[in-house]
Amino acid sequence: VIQQSHIYRLLHDKESGDKYFEILHNEEKVFTSEMGMSYEINPGDAAGNLPLPGKDITGDGIPDLVVEGYSGGAHCCNDYLIFSLGEQFQKIVHLYGGDSSFEFKDIDGDGVYEIIGRDWTFAYWETCFAASPAPEIILYYKDNKYKLACGLMRESHPEFMDKFDKELEMVKSDPAWTDEVPPSLWDYMLDLIFTGNSKKAYEFFDRAWQGDKEGKKKFIRKFKTQLSKSPYWRKIRKMNRKGDCG
Repeated sequence: VIQQSHIYRLLHDKESGDKYFEILHNEEKVFTSEMGMSYEINPGDAAGNLPLPGKDITGDGIPDLVVEGYSGGAHCCNDYLIFSLGEQFQKIVHLYGGDSSFEFKDIDGDGVYEIIGRDWTFAYWETCFAASPAPEIILYYKDNKYKLACGLMRESHPEFMDKFDKELEMVKSDPAWTDEVPPSLWDYMLDLIFTGNSKKAYEFFDRAWQGDKEGKKKFIRKFKTQLSKSPYWRKIRKMNRKGDCG
């Protein structure tokens, strides 16, 4: 596919059968991907998750290219590479999407695309993958990099607080308490924490925990340890303490 002075193409290695892609600028090869992934570029269907090739998603007036890579397997893993196709070719970022796809969308209407994804830090933690919570994250472009959009995350889910009591009753009556701690407990806790409401999250935990269920202190200690492993944890913690993450 040709975009101004750039050519980008999806290819197959004949010997290994692996897929890869390369980008040429003024007939000179400027990027070749690693092999072993299945790559996708929006073929021109604007309804897809990926922006159209050449769409300026960063707001700098320069065409961009988004390539999605998938490693294969039951539910993992998605990678995203974003390139600037100006006279100075640049790989802007290589993002890890984990077990779900990213959505590219101009949420606040400023002409710059945000990226909506999921944090999979709690995949398989204390439960099976199907029941694993993955709170939403939003990234925005600033200063030539993508950062956590804490302001948008705080504002994007006001309904979480409206349904606090409803969620509390649902978790307290979850039949899974008979044998285990139900994933519905930390699912809503994570939703609250990732929208800047950590105090309400731990209030929810205290009120939802079954009074005769052992292991409360051990569970919350393990939960906090796992939460600290999130690649976004430093910013999430700052958002909860100061209202934004800078």
